[in-house]
Amino acid sequence: MDATVLPEKQVENQPSFALTESAARRIAYLAQQEENPQQAMLRIAVDGGGCSGFQYHFDFTTRRDADDLFIERGEARAVIDSMSLEFVNGSVLDYVEELGAAYF
Repeated sequence: MDATVLPEKQVENQPSFALTESAARRIAYLAQQEENPQQAMLRIAVDGGGCSGFQYHFDFTTRRDADDLFIERGEARAVIDSMSLEFVNGSVLDYVEELGAAYF
């Protein structure tokens, strides 16, 4: 008797984005400076660019939209809208402090 092998059920890839511990600590610290720190979330957005490429925006919000991906690490919270997520899917946000500079 010949055995038929069925293809494995494909699992739809879930969009992903992560925060390093360093980024989470900085986001939590900055959120404490906001008017409503318990609800403050870092909104990450990507705007299409022309000759200069994409523009990345970081701003705090208390609004979470239906299509947002919500990321939480420790006390840090961040959201990314679905269109922006297409450009950063699979990425990890880090925060770096160097002599003379600090940046995400």
